[in-house]
Amino acid sequence: MATAVTYTIENFRSIRKMDFEIRPLTILYGPNGVGKSSLMYAPLFLKHVLMTPAQPFDQIFTMPLFSLGSFDQVVFRHTRGEKIVVSVKVKGPENQNTDCRLNQQSVFSSLKWTILTQG
Repeated sequence: MATAVTYTIENFRSIRKMDFEIRPLTILYGPNGVGKSSLMYAPLFLKHVLMTPAQPFDQIFTMPLFSLGSFDQVVFRHTRGEKIVVSVKVKGPENQNTDCRLNQQSVFSSLKWTILTQG
């Protein structure tokens, strides 16, 4: 069982760049508009991309129960030309780390998804 999961999020909704660690008990609180929902949507988005990798680019942010909108609506400050990055690192028992990234070359020891604008 994982003892901690660390997400790296870049240019996703209201988050410019953040490393965020989730432990067995994690509480999110804060004023409106600081990124609490974005912290929850990023892992859901990563799971969605991994579970349905062949979907069209214009539907990549549309999940079964909700839609985050288009790329332009999801990218930080709606800046075209930026990339969205969501990655996860899992820390297991006895400090055994697994750095997971998904990129275009491999899906073996890594899980990192980078999305660039079309065109």
